[in-house]
Amino acid sequence: MDQELLLRVKELRTHFYTDAGVIKAAEGVNLEIRIGETLGVVGESGSGKSVAAMSIMRLIPMPPGKIVSGEVMFDGKDLLKASEDDLMRIRGNDIAMIFQDPMTSLNPVLTVGEQIMEAIMLHLKAGRTEAKKKAVEMLKRVGIPEAEVRIDNYPHQFSGGMRQRVMIAMALSCNPKLLIADEPTTALDVTIQAQILDLMNDLKRESGTAIMLITHDLGIVAELCQRVLVMYAGNTVEYTDVVSLFTKPMHPYTWGLLRSLPKLDVWAKQRLEPIQGHPPDLRNLPQGCNFAQRCNHKKPICEQQKPTWLEIEPGHFVSCFLYEEEGKRHD
Repeated sequence: MDQELLLRVKELRTHFYTDAGVIKAAEGVNLEIRIGETLGVVGESGSGKSVAAMSIMRLIPMPPGKIVSGEVMFDGKDLLKASEDDLMRIRGNDIAMIFQDPMTSLNPVLTVGEQIMEAIMLHLKAGRTEAKKKAVEMLKRVGIPEAEVRIDNYPHQFSGGMRQRVMIAMALSCNPKLLIADEPTTALDVTIQAQILDLMNDLKRESGTAIMLITHDLGIVAELCQRVLVMYAGNTVEYTDVVSLFTKPMHPYTWGLLRSLPKLDVWAKQRLEPIQGHPPDLRNLPQGCNFAQRCNHKKPICEQQKPTWLEIEPGHFVSCFLYEEEGKRHD
């Protein structure tokens, strides 16, 4: 077994049972994250990125959601089989999460200090005085001025960027092995986005924390990530190192994503190429490949069978019939 492997997710499936039908939000998620590594998870809205992250944390609301099958091995433990007591010890301690909107993630009736101290007292068994000292230290670490004063402020007294810094301070207060960041800069303006991403990168270097960064911005992926997972309609369709993704992408959906990006090094006027069509209805997925209806390279088999997860080159996985003969199956 790879000694550096921190998290391995295999064939994870999460469904939501509604009056309108069963929504297959995650339908075969496969990924690996190593110690100290940053994995970018990309895909258009509705591809299952956030559901995959919530499933890893076992935070799917049941009902209507249910983790149907799969395996989530974290540091040698299967989180899908862990007890609630075990999960309480892991969440916020070994695995922490930053959500998209810090205003809805912070409790409006508690000071930010109380919220940071809660995790420190629970997981590090610290007293209030020690926990407050640690909380002030974390606020300083994420660049909040006058931390000794601001620790007693409420969330509404902070700007959006400062609230996100508080969320990062809270997430990193117990030195987690893995930080899951679900589009942490979506609600922020561009300059604050850059500051938050630089901060996360600096903290990762200092503490050795691995990061699972969920984003729709491939520019952020190119800047921060070592490996990339591409998702489409609940499936993982490609997984590789960041250089290979941009220089030698293999899945037709990845080709489409890259062609739809504006390029600064192209001087002549060049029209962007959108991916034609629409993602499938997650309540009524096709019999074959989920991307087949939008793919210009499909074969007859693509509409009849689901492609398997193949290793085409060492560390480069893809789910596509174009490579069926040359790939190594990973069922």
